[in-house]
Amino acid sequence: MTEKESHTTLIIVFFLTLPFTFLWRGYVLTILWGWFLVPLGVMALTIPMALGISTMISFLIHGTISHKLTWEAYTSFWTYPLVMLLIGWVYTLFM
Repeated sequence: MTEKESHTTLIIVFFLTLPFTFLWRGYVLTILWGWFLVPLGVMALTIPMALGISTMISFLIHGTISHKLTWEAYTSFWTYPLVMLLIGWVYTLFM
């Protein structure tokens, strides 16, 4: 597969899985929020609320910086929330 074909495949896969990626990230945020903020008296999040908060934070942090879409970057969209969920779970063991 040529580099152009690989990039085209990546773009297609990215857009087809984008809704699932957002839902996954929102789900992880609701779990982490429930573990660490709800015990402090903060209201629990629903997935749509988590998606809104995540979108606002991403907008504020990333602004207009453009990132090149690579297979490694695409993989991190899925694995980063998983790693944060596992780290959060370990933290709950010490609570």
